[in-house]
Amino acid sequence: MAGAHKIVPRWGQPLTGIIALIVFTIIAWVTWWIFADPVKGVFKLYEQPFTAFLAVMILVGVWQHIIFGDWPFQNLPPLQRGAVMTVTNIVISWFLIYVFFEWLGKTILPLFSTHMLYEQAVAAAQAAGKVLDHTELEHLHHTAMDTKMAAVTFWVVTGFFTYPFWAILFQKWPWAGKLPQPAFGMAEWAWTSVVTILTFGMLVLPHFLGLKYPQAIAWPWWYNMAPKGAQNYYFIFAYYEWMIVILFMTANVWRGWPWNFIKVQPWRGVVGLIGIFVLSWIAVKICLWGMDMWWGPMQAGAKDFRLLPHFRYYHAATIAGCTIMPFLAWHHYFDDWPTQYGEAAGFFIRTIGVLVLSAVFLWMWYKISYPVFGLWPTLSISAPNAWQLHELGKGAFQVMNKPLVWIFWWIIPLLFNEWFMHKWPFYVEEHELAKHHGSEHHHA
Repeated sequence: MAGAHKIVPRWGQPLTGIIALIVFTIIAWVTWWIFADPVKGVFKLYEQPFTAFLAVMILVGVWQHIIFGDWPFQNLPPLQRGAVMTVTNIVISWFLIYVFFEWLGKTILPLFSTHMLYEQAVAAAQAAGKVLDHTELEHLHHTAMDTKMAAVTFWVVTGFFTYPFWAILFQKWPWAGKLPQPAFGMAEWAWTSVVTILTFGMLVLPHFLGLKYPQAIAWPWWYNMAPKGAQNYYFIFAYYEWMIVILFMTANVWRGWPWNFIKVQPWRGVVGLIGIFVLSWIAVKICLWGMDMWWGPMQAGAKDFRLLPHFRYYHAATIAGCTIMPFLAWHHYFDDWPTQYGEAAGFFIRTIGVLVLSAVFLWMWYKISYPVFGLWPTLSISAPNAWQLHELGKGAFQVMNKPLVWIFWWIIPLLFNEWFMHKWPFYVEEHELAKHHGSEHHHA
């Protein structure tokens, strides 16, 4: 875990936080240009498998750091630990996507296998008497790959809450302090994997089955709960993304407050979980109210996609995503300033500050996302319609790229530096910094 000694900002605050944030942004920007730019990048013109891979990398990082406590590399020096754990992360991510989920798709659920989805699509076309040429086969294969990677991405998004929530809200009860690693990590990972499977089955799987078998299988259980035109996964995704954000706000800038008023587990975790459900519901309703005020009421079938119900719910999730870098950076690299006024005052100052910074980032995103990152700043979850074609012209394909993709890419350097390298070189152990300052004083 994070060092036996206290780590402190190398250059004091706020300079250390500013330098770290600039460095992470440059790393994300350059690597985005190389790998993900929709025009020039290695994975240009389509969203998958790029999105699935980066999402899996973050979740595997949660396993490595939050659940297994950096085991078995916890005693390596920061640079070596960061390098080894990053390589391990990439290898595990590749294995999950291209080996484990392919096997799972071939044996249990075809949704997770490109090969099985492709074979099913070809068999269905041939049964209908259609002769497929090379271009059509390529299209079917790409569609199968895209569907499989979307399913993997939704599984990861599910896991963003269901894997870390036990550590954050329940403080790893009842195993904390009773088991060594890796038995400790395996107990927590096994339990949260069960929760993940059940949650995925309730929230995500019905959506895919409803799309594939609309006549034979009932649409998702939330279908009648959602407004007309929003009966899809994005209705659930809005609430779920806000749950993820509030969970990590609890772990970061909220410093466990207010759930830590309850001192006994599992009651603290239960109350915190219920509280997050309620707060996420309130947050989505506020987002929808704001969009109604700004753009007008949502309208099913509208030509302007900003009025479409499914866009409104996805955009509510995007607004939640815009809080991620502000609260992560504030906690990890600006040390939760201010803390001198007490937890209650700090809670409100940091919460309001994160929301203000998120609004600023969202406004800036609309200005720079297309010219800088090649991403249309809003969303189409289907092929471009006539209104979008008119707006974008030859760049219409880029409406398929979702803004949350860049946000997740942006936070990976920060998370991996904090998780795997314990913020080195931006932070150093306190005794090392004192030794360095003492040496400077001596030479002076």
